[in-house]
Order: sequence, then structure tokens, then C-alpha cells
Amino acid sequence: MTKWKRVGKCEPEKCGSFCCKCANVVVMDEAKFEKSRKYLMNFPCFKAMKVNDKYFLVNLSNCRYLGLDGKCMNYEDRPSDCKDFPANPNTAFFRICKIMGCTYSFEEVKE
Repeated sequence: MTKWKRVGKCEPEKCGSFCCKCANVVVMDEAKFEKSRKYLMNFPCFKAMKVNDKYFLVNLSNCRYLGLDGKCMNYEDRPSDCKDFPANPNTAFFRICKIMGCTYSFEEVKE
């Protein structure tokens, strides 16, 4: 099994805090919407919708710590899944995050 090391830092101004906002609704342009659609089948909690020429990615489950401004209200004590995200470049969710502008990248760890 390949091990990965996450490189870089979170720059929410570049991605619009996509991974945090996924607990709610994300509005995107048509190009990002079309790229993301093929990965959505891996996430039954997500629904992609087009309404009046606007494209939405809706997460049908909600994080109880996500504020109305899309920011974590429990950032210092957030769950390890959030602290460690993203942990693997080969997940469909990370591919969607890259489409949205995530600045993280990965290096393979040689053993």
C-alpha cells in the first residue's frame, strides 16, 4: 500500500474553504461542475444540481461545527478527520477539492 505525505498548507482564499463548506452547499461554475460530477457517485450524501443556470454541490449531511459563514466553530478541537484532511491524493473527494482550487499536494513516501 502506498503511503503519502501531504505537502503545502491550507490556503482557503484559493479554494473558498471548499472542504469545510461541503457540509452545506457549494456554488460552482459549469466547468467545475462537469469535472466534479463523475466523482460524485462515490458520495451518496452529495447531490449535484443545476438550477436556473447555477451549479450546486449539496451535501445532504451537515457538520454540527460549521458556522453560517462556512468556517469551523471548533477549529482548535476539530475531529482528526478534519485535521488530517486530505490524507490521500487518490480519493474522489480530493479530486473534487483540487478542481475547486485546493493547494495541497502529495509526495510518495519511500520506505
